[in-house]
Formats: sequence, structure tokens, C-alpha cells
Amino acid sequence: SSASASASSTTALFSSRGMGMTAKPKSSNKKKGGKKKSSSASFDASASMKSLEKKYDTLLLNQSKQLAREDPADSDNIWVEDIIGTSKPKKPEQAVVDHHTMEYVIAARSNAAASASKASVSDWIPIAQMCLARETSMVNENDTKPMITAAISTYCREFFHVAKFGAPVFGTIPRNDIEYSAEPLEEFYKHVYDAVIEGGSSSDKKSASDDNMSKSEARGHLGVADDCNDKSEIKTAYRKLAFELHSDRFEGTEEECAEAAERFNKVKIAYETLSSGVREEGSSWYASLGGRSRTSFFGPVALENIEASKSKLEAMKVQSAVVGLDPELVQSFVARNLRSQ
Repeated sequence: SSASASASSTTALFSSRGMGMTAKPKSSNKKKGGKKKSSSASFDASASMKSLEKKYDTLLLNQSKQLAREDPADSDNIWVEDIIGTSKPKKPEQAVVDHHTMEYVIAARSNAAASASKASVSDWIPIAQMCLARETSMVNENDTKPMITAAISTYCREFFHVAKFGAPVFGTIPRNDIEYSAEPLEEFYKHVYDAVIEGGSSSDKKSASDDNMSKSEARGHLGVADDCNDKSEIKTAYRKLAFELHSDRFEGTEEECAEAAERFNKVKIAYETLSSGVREEGSSWYASLGGRSRTSFFGPVALENIEASKSKLEAMKVQSAVVGLDPELVQSFVARNLRSQ
């Protein structure tokens, strides 16, 4: 299982505990004249985030304990020392319910109406992580997107709060004009984090292979200029070579046909490589990262009623929590977003 790796990688994206968001000035709960304020106080997103950060840690700790139980080397007949130093068998524990735990990266942007204004965030900015733990017996692949949608809807106020903390520009946009997307944490690392934060070092420094090709190598395979970023030119070059090398049209000796098939495969990979991280007018640079191999990203999420979403998560037996991403990480995407416009 990659769960333990996921847990360690999570810490790298987390903001520091508290994030500076949980401090809130004290205020009196009385109006002038000694009368108390209405009980319908505004939602305290900062306090909620403080609680959710602790819950997130608990969910990951429970995941680690579950992995330890699943380890065959972990014996059920563990001898423990009591307070006076004698040894005795550990008492049988109550039945433990296993959970399927997944972590997601949540990104935000302003919707089309807000993007038309001067103050907007036109492309996705990763702002938070979300942990969902569902009883293993309840796991159903068809429920994944409805479950994620319900969770994002439940925490939309908290997500707006951490978005403003990580990227103050979100504070200039009405909360109802913010859209959200989600993808598994490991997919974010594979297709986004390495490309933007690590500068593509994990892939560009490798030689071309069946699954990996640098953009420089990709341009060479397609026969376009070394600095070509024109998607129309790249697509034209790809279609021309794909037509020439396709097995249904290429004619030659057995050896030549084999070479053509290999070239065809490299041309296909080259096109997919150059389709990653290239913004077309009206499209998302962030969503394009990873090309066609990035299949788990989805958004914008159609937000639902908060209370109805909470009830849905309870019915699905889902435990959930969120934390904000490190503001420096968020700002690096804000800067990249501005450069790509």
C-alpha cells in the first residue's frame, strides 16, 4: 500500500500548524445595554480549521494503525508490561472497523463571471488538502465523485478561508464566485507538483522511454523548433507524422514496419508530453498539466447545500477533515498562473 508514503508526503504540503489563521480577537457577546447578541452568530471558519487540522492528524494516525494491524508480522498476542512490572497477555480489543482512507488536493479559482472583472483568479490554484476515510465495507467506486462533491460542499467556507490566507487575492472575490476542483494527492504529486515546484526534474532529466519524455526530446520527435509552444503547430506536426507512420498506411519491409511502429509510439508520447502545461485561449494551464495521463482531476465541482452535504457524508459513513496548504506553495502557483496568462 502507498498509504504510508502518502502520509509522509502530506506533511510536506501542510501549512504550519495553526497557519496564523486560528487567532481571533476576543469580542464581547453582549450588546450595549447589557443585552446578549443573537445566537445566530456568523460561522467561525478559523475555529473550524483549527479543529479540522487536529482531526486530519487523527485520521492519518488511524490509517497508520490500520496498516500496522494488516502487517502479518504484527501479532495479536502482544505481551505488555503492567504498572508493577509483570507481564500478561493483552486483553482482546473490541472489533475494529477498517476504513479506506484517501487524500485529495483541492484547488480554487474564480468562476467565469468573476474572471471577467479586474480582481480574479482565472486558473486553478491548489489551496488545501482533504482527507476522506470511509468504512471499507461501504466503499463503492461509483460513489467517489458524489462523496468528494459532498465533502467540498460541506467545507466550502473553510476552503474559502484557507484560499484567502494562502492567496489574498481570493479575498477580493465573493465566496459564491469561487469554484473548486479535486484530485488524489498522489496524482497531484505525479502530474503537478513535480512539474511546477520541482521544475520537471523528475522527468526531464530522464531519457526518453515508453512512458517518459522531456519536452525537448518531444519537440525533436515531432520535428518542430526547440522553442515551439504553438499548440496548433504541434498538433499539425503530430497529425502529419501519425498519418505517415500508422500501421494501416505504412508500407515497407518487416524491419521498416517495426521501426515505423516504434516511431509512431514515440510521436504519440511526444504529442501528449507537449500537450501538458500548454494554455490555449479559454482553457486551463493547471488542468492541462500531465496531459492525457492525468485522468483523476475533476472540476469545477457543482456545490450543494451545506447541511444536505453533511447528511450525505453521514449516510455514506465518511469521516472527513481538511487542512490548508503551505502559503509559499500556494503563492508559487499564483505566480505561475500570472506568468501563463
